[in-house]
Amino acid sequence: MHSQHGTSSPVTTVDSHDQAFVRKPAFDRRTTTPYGYRQPMDIHAGSSMVAATVVPLVAKEGVPHWWGPLFQRSRTRSVFLSEAWMQSWLDVYAHDFSGWWIRWQDGDTIVAGCLLLRRVVWKQFIPLRTLYINATGEASERTPLAEFNDILCRPGYEQAVAIDFSALLGTMSWDRLLLSGHEHNAVVSAIIAKLPATAVEVDSRPAWYVDIAALPTGRFDASLAGKVGSHIRRNTRLFEKQFGDLGLVTATSLDEAMHYFRDLSVLHNARWRSKGQDGSFSSNSVVRFHECLIRRLWPEQAVDMVRVSGGLQVIGYLYNFTSENKVCVFQTGFVYGSDTRLSPGLLTHTMSIEHYRQRGFREYDLLAGDAPYKRALAGCNRALHWTVVYRDTLWMRLVLALRALKSRLAKHRRTPEAPEATS
Repeated sequence: MHSQHGTSSPVTTVDSHDQAFVRKPAFDRRTTTPYGYRQPMDIHAGSSMVAATVVPLVAKEGVPHWWGPLFQRSRTRSVFLSEAWMQSWLDVYAHDFSGWWIRWQDGDTIVAGCLLLRRVVWKQFIPLRTLYINATGEASERTPLAEFNDILCRPGYEQAVAIDFSALLGTMSWDRLLLSGHEHNAVVSAIIAKLPATAVEVDSRPAWYVDIAALPTGRFDASLAGKVGSHIRRNTRLFEKQFGDLGLVTATSLDEAMHYFRDLSVLHNARWRSKGQDGSFSSNSVVRFHECLIRRLWPEQAVDMVRVSGGLQVIGYLYNFTSENKVCVFQTGFVYGSDTRLSPGLLTHTMSIEHYRQRGFREYDLLAGDAPYKRALAGCNRALHWTVVYRDTLWMRLVLALRALKSRLAKHRRTPEAPEATS
């Protein structure tokens, strides 16, 4: 079904087998709340460059054919937007969501696209119709953290797509929009600025990285000055003295990579359990997701499983994504002993940075989150944002007002009364 508003306006297209989706709202079987477009033929406002096609998500059909080619031409090509990540996520988590694949075209050329997911999330006994962009979202099980998230978009179309998508969101039924791990100059940031909102909550986190291309010649550890450099070099000498020659290897086969991943998972979970918390790999769904992802990325040489050892003793593992001369350290697992002078994490990262420097990589990204070891190793950081947009409706104003009242009452109960003055 096609609709066109004059010769200069874009066209909204829904594939022929999805015409019922346009003519009337679909129905979410997980709730009793209808959802969909209120006025599906009037979703475009002010963008004459692009036309949107909206197709309901059918998980068993997988990632659409246009995603991979668009990804290669997009301004953002992080692994978190790759076809491998998207398909692995759908394999594990799609059953918890409804949603739509949205693509924008300029003539016959696909210039932008995203996956828009929807799920009703209950917060303090209140149902909130929540939208997520791409492979992110609050599922019934633990999900992996996605960073550098954005709408796939060819350069030059960012503003047109932001205007068009904002208008599209204005026709849909939702209460809040969650945007995971985006940069300030992302297309989704422009969308946030265009949406009428009751409130916008932003959680900004530093993502530390080593600018390998800017390092002086010579070994990485020799480039670190002051107390940090002295500590890292002393840490290396202590490991050599206690365990013997240090070495770094990367998995050379898929079977070996999966073996390293399982060992890393055990070490990672053990470390977090020692702190009284669950590790990232304590969830079977997260483990299954990463096993699927590693298998998909391996033929593309886009994943490295790294092991650092001293003599016969394993010291640490790294689970890294690699693309376009950039390394993203996604997860780690280290062997901690009784000698508190030894820092297996610092040693493993130091040797890994040197390894990638010698291979010609230009950036070593430790991803989001602040930690002393990241500050010690990395001289640069960029901000990533986790944003929640609450729609400007009477319902959401009431929900947020009740939440604020509950917070004030709880704070009042925690505040001890001042002692009475005595004479």
